[in-house]
Amino acid sequence: MPEKEQKPQIRFKGFTDAWEQRKLGDCCFLITKQTGFDYSATIKPSLVTLHEEDTLPFIQNKDFESLNINLNTDFYIPKKIAYLFPKILLDCPSLLISISGRIGNVGLYMLDNTAFIGGAVGICKLQDKEIGLIILYQLLAPSGQTYFQSLIKASSHANITVEDIRKIPIVLPKNQEEINKIGLFFSKLDNLITLHQRKYEKLLTMKKSCLEKMFPKNENKIPEIRFKGFTDAWEQRKFGDCVLIQRGGSPRPIESYITEEENGINWVKIGDVSADSRYITKTKEKIIPEGEKFSRRVQIGDLILSNSMSFGRPYIMAVNGCIHDGWLLIRDNKNLFDTEYLLQLLSSNNMYFQYKSLASGGVVNNLNSELVQSTTALIPPKEEQIKIGKYFAKLDNLITLHQRKVKMLQNIKKSCLEKMFL
Repeated sequence: MPEKEQKPQIRFKGFTDAWEQRKLGDCCFLITKQTGFDYSATIKPSLVTLHEEDTLPFIQNKDFESLNINLNTDFYIPKKIAYLFPKILLDCPSLLISISGRIGNVGLYMLDNTAFIGGAVGICKLQDKEIGLIILYQLLAPSGQTYFQSLIKASSHANITVEDIRKIPIVLPKNQEEINKIGLFFSKLDNLITLHQRKYEKLLTMKKSCLEKMFPKNENKIPEIRFKGFTDAWEQRKFGDCVLIQRGGSPRPIESYITEEENGINWVKIGDVSADSRYITKTKEKIIPEGEKFSRRVQIGDLILSNSMSFGRPYIMAVNGCIHDGWLLIRDNKNLFDTEYLLQLLSSNNMYFQYKSLASGGVVNNLNSELVQSTTALIPPKEEQIKIGKYFAKLDNLITLHQRKVKMLQNIKKSCLEKMFL
């Protein structure tokens, strides 16, 4: 029986020919003499730790992950000694494969910058100029470390060799135009992912800075930055005097209280939170009404604060339910706070540092109601609270938007890789 032709599930219009299997060594040649390069023994005295004008970055396998090459590395090497190390200079687009340590990490070096490459990195430069680096990268990178585990030699220091890499089988289109179209498609997709990832990271940094500057520091009662028209000092009060703080509770054994009946009460667990949301909107499980007396009832508009795991992270309840003892209820029963403002207050460094200073030994493994009650809260006028709350709500929504966009694009890419390659 003839072998089944190797064709991907999805292709660009007009291409029908079977793909062919080749070895990576037929497409690339690898720099071998740099393998095992020991910068600590060779040029460490000449390394500088800060980026200066006449230096080149020294890229190690920890400095690249997928398309992101980190040129802000730990070390920079003076250009004046570059001629001493021509075998480890990277001056053209190449595939980078980690051959020791983080084995299987694949990076795509498409930068114009010249750089030094560490000895734990295999450098693949194109031998067959008709094969694009991007399509080779897309073939190797998604498999990551799993793909390369079979190549690891049994030794005290696990690694793979350049010869192993040469023998890696890959299946490619025969038609150069198809190679180009696939490469261009994934290049655009990767650029979109990178764009939204950078926007997401930039917004996270922006939020961190705003939290530091829009909430008073230390013993101050006036923030560094505030909205126009507000000048009064903020009021400082013991947090436990401002809100109701109570620990959750768990009916036991919990399995006896779980139900799928319509009259069940939402049972809020740590697994019900989403890293990209400020709200608890639904729960995976419910408990029978009899379980409420052994738990803690929460209502829409309450805040709940995780007291273990990722402790100190607040969420706003968007549904009614019951919380177990891994949560603290924070209820604004005196109507002193804007809900969004209170959420950001609990997310601020001011509160975190108070938890640390009040905790025994300065180490916070989990929060309890007494500790949170002992903190001090800074309370601006309600109108100012509302403005601060709205500002951070918009910022959080933008952060969530780009975070979800990154996840969506990554899922699209994963699906395309499965269906457009063999």
